[in-house]
Amino acid sequence: MKIREEVKGEKFSISSDYKGDKCWGGEGNHKQPQNYHDHKVTISRPGHRVSFDFWGSIINPKIRTAAELRFAVYCFVSDAASGRMEFEEFCSEFGYDSDSIKAMNTWQACRKSTKKCDRMFSAKQQDVILAEWQ
Repeated sequence: MKIREEVKGEKFSISSDYKGDKCWGGEGNHKQPQNYHDHKVTISRPGHRVSFDFWGSIINPKIRTAAELRFAVYCFVSDAASGRMEFEEFCSEFGYDSDSIKAMNTWQACRKSTKKCDRMFSAKQQDVILAEWQ
């Protein structure tokens, strides 16, 4: 699926490719699908392109509509906003133990999203997406 969107006067192309189940962890035959219904979502505009993984739900595994694709971008921008928090604030906001490796890994993943998001969208564009695309 591919759509064109405009945010604060700038046009973007957003596409999604369904990749199926994604195996994480383990070696060889011990790899098990741990995340289901993986999509590669790509946002592009002249001179800029970012991609991220998005997982569909069990009930709605594939992105089929423009609204669902916009929601995937909304989730990406929301994760990026969370990555702007200090680690302690992030843990408090989302109920993580600040002494948790899982919390640290999740926060670091959000910080990676922050860098990608900032390459694609201005702060005002991110605000519009968070306010209007949910």
